[in-house]
Amino acid sequence: MKLCMQSVVCYTSLKSFIFREGAEPKMSFAILHMQKLKQPAIKGIQIHNQREKESQTNPDIEEDKSHLNYDLVNPEPVDYNEKVNGIIEDKVTTGKAIRKDAVRVASFLVTSDKSYFDGLTEEREKEFFEKAYEFFCDEYGKENIAYAMVHKDEKTPHMHVGFVPITEDGRLSAKDFFGKKSQMFELQDKFHNHLKESGFELDRGVSSNRKHIETARFKALTLEEQNKALEKELQKKEELQAKIEKIESVEYKEQKSIFNKSATVVLSKDDFENIQNDLKKAIATRDDRENLIKEIDQAKGKISELEEKNKELENINWNINLKMMGKSEELKDLEGKFESEVKRNEDLQKENNRLKDRNNKLQNELNHVKALVTLAFKGIGTKVYELKDKIPKEFFQFYQQFHNRILELYDPEVKKEKELNEKVEEKKEKTKDDFGMER
Repeated sequence: MKLCMQSVVCYTSLKSFIFREGAEPKMSFAILHMQKLKQPAIKGIQIHNQREKESQTNPDIEEDKSHLNYDLVNPEPVDYNEKVNGIIEDKVTTGKAIRKDAVRVASFLVTSDKSYFDGLTEEREKEFFEKAYEFFCDEYGKENIAYAMVHKDEKTPHMHVGFVPITEDGRLSAKDFFGKKSQMFELQDKFHNHLKESGFELDRGVSSNRKHIETARFKALTLEEQNKALEKELQKKEELQAKIEKIESVEYKEQKSIFNKSATVVLSKDDFENIQNDLKKAIATRDDRENLIKEIDQAKGKISELEEKNKELENINWNINLKMMGKSEELKDLEGKFESEVKRNEDLQKENNRLKDRNNKLQNELNHVKALVTLAFKGIGTKVYELKDKIPKEFFQFYQQFHNRILELYDPEVKKEKELNEKVEEKKEKTKDDFGMER
């Protein structure tokens, strides 16, 4: 079996996503799977959904139950390409030609495990699919849903829903709806909540876009299908073997004739006709009886081998799910730590802003004090200069130096003037060094 986006993945005999050999099944899941379909794949999903022709390698379809299938959108079989193209023509308003490789349908598969549906009445099961269909109509618009086919002729009931991805501004763009992983996660959350609000108690399914889980699940389903096909083949060969043995076990009588010394076998008419019919059916294989027995033994061995592989894959799936649950707990812890760090950062930012305000206030107060000191010293300087001749010369020189230093510290204009004078002096000194004379 080949897995590709254009093939129809039939989720039959679907088990609960979490399982383990020898363990009780966990609570059932609301399963929502999506694959993108381009134009060549649309005919394939039509053939599969409407049971126009089915491969003989799909043993899960019970043809005598196919009449129970129903489509919530189309009361009669339709041409999917015509239906999809009609929606595109009506809803796309860009005026541009649709690319040949464009995704035209997002095809969803809606289901749960078989045991869940076994516990529902026919009415409740139908309500389950109707509520699921209602979700897609609310989410994407009823006019954009091309089909909603419910299959009841396989072991696990399920529904295929086809959504033509047209945006509100009239563009065909699957990328707008499913371009980010988070969009599918959010859709699964909303789908699960919708079913719970409708009274269906299901766990949220684990996201199916994790490759390692999907691969393990698909291999398990593939092996199961191969197993069933081999069992059917084995059953046919065992029936043929039984007929051969029946022929050998028929009772007969020997009767001798006075005209013919050789013995004649006498059978009842019914036994003779049965043998005749069985021989016609078995004539092609009567000479290969030993090979038939070998093939039966090989088929049995193959079935045992596949069963072992199936169990191995189930255990791998179980271990993967355990790891995912562990990662989920780690993620919750990290989210809690992140929220704590965000809160701490907000608190630090508030403290930083408070300290900035305090610093600005202190700076304003300091500038005010500087202005008062400068004003006071200017007044004192005026008085000292008036008393210059009456005070000792040494005291006047000391005061003059002290007065100038205070003004340099507290008076911005004096400070600028001093810095300018220092630059002029430096320039004069540099000129002397370069030319040996003052210009």
